Amino acid sequence: MAPSRLLVSVLLLGGLLLPQEAELDGFRLLVEAARLLGDAGLGGPIWLDPEGNPLPFVTDAEVVDFLATARVIDRREIGHGITNPEQLLLERDGTRAHAVFHDVNVHKTRQQLDGQLVMFFRDSYTNNVAAYELSRLLGITNVPPAVVRKVGSNKGSVQMWLEQAIEEVERRQRGINPPGTWRLAGADMWVFDNLINNIDRTQENFVYDSQWNLWYIDHTRAFGRGRRLPSPERVKRCSRRLWQALRELDEAEVRRVLQPYLGTYEIAGVLHRHQRLLTLIEERIAQRGEERVLFSYRDPRPPVVVQTENVDIPAPPP
Repeated sequence: MAPSRLLVSVLLLGGLLLPQEAELDGFRLLVEAARLLGDAGLGGPIWLDPEGNPLPFVTDAEVVDFLATARVIDRREIGHGITNPEQLLLERDGTRAHAVFHDVNVHKTRQQLDGQLVMFFRDSYTNNVAAYELSRLLGITNVPPAVVRKVGSNKGSVQMWLEQAIEEVERRQRGINPPGTWRLAGADMWVFDNLINNIDRTQENFVYDSQWNLWYIDHTRAFGRGRRLPSPERVKRCSRRLWQALRELDEAEVRRVLQPYLGTYEIAGVLHRHQRLLTLIEERIAQRGEERVLFSYRDPRPPVVVQTENVDIPAPPP
């Protein structure tokens, strides 16, 4: 089906017009809208302080700046996780927030992991920041903001803490079926994991916040050099906006974003897996049909109102 021409005005109830008029081809609009809403702090998470009160952050850029510059006033071991992460309490200008600190930085030519030999094994804090930056490039808003900074005498990643969150393992144990689009976000998670070669996705490192948004966390063991997809069998569906973003992903931009955190061979691995992922999803579509593979997320959350004209968008799959 040929892309539609769309004229869209996104009206924020606070009076901001973003964008005033955006005319884009087909599903490219969805990717751009996700990025704009994320940058505007709308349709996304409400960050909480340690007491459960909303933090004054509107954009991701504000969160990143806080993580990079706020003073560390307390640090303690989290108590689980094989890389021994710490919880930090950060403070700046009266605003306090928790963050998670990883300083693991292990590189091995060979490593036995769960009975399998992993070549060029990486377990590094830089991968947390690389995962965040690549997710933003793809319009994915499910990876918490992260920066590289020094805490005490050690350099590591400082990533926003998710207050009042529960892990997937707890959700299953308690038999909770939350509302919203968490299952769809889970499908996109497996696409993302195959792109970044995440070999350590467990039920402890994808979590739900207090609004039942699904978050992908702890990517220290991602970004190995391997060109093969680590778990292609898990790639069954993909959102239309992520599929479009993958198809339009620019190699030069990927190199620019990842170069501060990954080596030449690791970036080459991302690019090779990207091509394999495109082929895999195309095969899934050919085998099962587009409507059974690609999906659209539901309507944007309040307080956003989307007004459209001359719109011809296929209905979401049943």
